[in-house]
Amino acid sequence: MIALSHLACGRALTTSFRFAIIGSRSPLTLEVWSYWGNTLGVWLQRYKRSGTTPVDLAMNGYDICDSNNHFDESLQDALRDRAEYDAIRSLHLLGDKLLLPFILSTLTPDGEDIRCSSIDSISLQCIHDFIVDVSDFFACYRFPKLQCLHLSTKVRISCWEHLGLHTTALTTLSLETRNPRPPSTAQLLSILASNPHLENLTLLRYVIPDDNGDGSAIPVPLHRLKKLCLGGSFGPVFRLLNRLDHPEAMDDMTLFVDSCTAEDILGILGPYIQGHIQRDGRFQDGLGITAYSDPDFVSIEVSIINTIEGRTRGVTLATFDATLSEDLSYHAQFQLCIDFVAHTPEENVVYFGGHLVMDAVRRIVPAMPKIKYLYLICMSLADGFLQPDPNGPLANKKLLPSLRHLHLEGVILVGDSYYSTSPIKLPAARGFHSPSLGMTISVKMW
Repeated sequence: MIALSHLACGRALTTSFRFAIIGSRSPLTLEVWSYWGNTLGVWLQRYKRSGTTPVDLAMNGYDICDSNNHFDESLQDALRDRAEYDAIRSLHLLGDKLLLPFILSTLTPDGEDIRCSSIDSISLQCIHDFIVDVSDFFACYRFPKLQCLHLSTKVRISCWEHLGLHTTALTTLSLETRNPRPPSTAQLLSILASNPHLENLTLLRYVIPDDNGDGSAIPVPLHRLKKLCLGGSFGPVFRLLNRLDHPEAMDDMTLFVDSCTAEDILGILGPYIQGHIQRDGRFQDGLGITAYSDPDFVSIEVSIINTIEGRTRGVTLATFDATLSEDLSYHAQFQLCIDFVAHTPEENVVYFGGHLVMDAVRRIVPAMPKIKYLYLICMSLADGFLQPDPNGPLANKKLLPSLRHLHLEGVILVGDSYYSTSPIKLPAARGFHSPSLGMTISVKMW
């Protein structure tokens, strides 16, 4: 694909060309499309110059009632013509409560006939505190070439069946719509089953079904999935997750769940994380764990730690966030941290970081003998903070033989009133010694 910029009437106009050779004896095939810019003002300047060439439609939120720009009838006619003659390649609109529905209604044909559209990418977002229903637009078209569909939180669908009936080639689906009620399990699974080539799937809150569905149905096969993000209440998210037949190893998996109890986290989420890590062979060596804890929140990020040409980097492959339905006491939070992290294969961890209560760190870290990198933030520290619990099972044992890098940030020293937000790094090469050598680690900040 080649993009050329040239001047027309003293103003820049961008046209893109795509070339494809079909067969060794076939002539060169030329495809031309136009771009009208991403504001209503630029649309009004450019749309007449593009003639009847297909167009990439983009809008960046300008108000239809802008005193300097008006959506005139000739521009409406140009949009209708391109819709009628299937001359729109992509539709990426960020508009207000007037502009977005106005453009979509202009593109939506009258009558009950269903047309075929060659649009390959759609992204619809509404600015301001207003909800736009886009159901009529999706009801009037079949999209056999549509590969990417993103609907934001300010966009609503009241009739879900059309997405399942009218899309078959999606590789990216992101639904963050704010609906009065979510689709049923059957409706959502129908959409996913109609698009078996999905590689990126994001479903958040208002599109997560809250019914139990038909538990006997076969899980939907999504064998090409590389990225999965689900967010919503704990029960509905896990019911949906159990209905998806996805690869064991993906590039990115994210679960945001709320309304959890400690029993949900330890009885369902923890074992799920454990199974996820065990099934993905990439985590066998160089496992990184980042954990966060607050009275009403726990989180674990799972990474692969690689060292290439002497440089170490981590690639996060999975994130699991859980918000509890009620705050926990200090003791309950402490025990939840320990039990939650215990679902990870501690013997394979080479990186551990995050924000946890200090007592939990003293219980968790000594059980990870392969740790090379330790990163702790916003904690209260005292002499011997990396030593095991003297009353615990690892008391008086040599610990952390592989530790090479310690990073402390935003720590509070117990007994001092000074609070530092400056990071402290104590690498082995500069005098830091592992506790396994019998050295006591002491941190003092002035």
